[in-house]
Amino acid sequence: MKFDWKIPLVLGLVCLISTVLLSFTYYFMKPVIGSVEDTILRTSLSQLIEADDFIMLSSVDPAFYSKFNAFDLEEIYLAKSLGTTIGSIFLLKSSGYGGDIRFLVAVSDDKIKDIKILTHLETPGLGARIEEADFTSQFNNAP
Repeated sequence: MKFDWKIPLVLGLVCLISTVLLSFTYYFMKPVIGSVEDTILRTSLSQLIEADDFIMLSSVDPAFYSKFNAFDLEEIYLAKSLGTTIGSIFLLKSSGYGGDIRFLVAVSDDKIKDIKILTHLETPGLGARIEEADFTSQFNNAP
């Protein structure tokens, strides 16, 4: 019995073409995706603290990180209104049951003002409740 090479060759060609098309799509859409993520972040910052501007800090004293030992501190933003700092917003990451949870914590007057979940992979209907106001509001005004 002779082996027919047509089927494996066609399958390999389809896989190769799919991979190339997916790679090109990712390459050309990456800047668009980054722009959308930045817009979502800026909108979320504005929802947490009403400010004129948000300035990302480029460096932070390493001793400051000890306050966030259970979380990965990704970024810190200063909320400014009329040139005065009115609060800080921390972009944090923590491990959840289904994967990483990225969230913002707004702090003003040394108390948590609000929390906003940006991304998570938690179980719909159970773990996904972390996005609901009933969950996030329990941290408001905590020191």
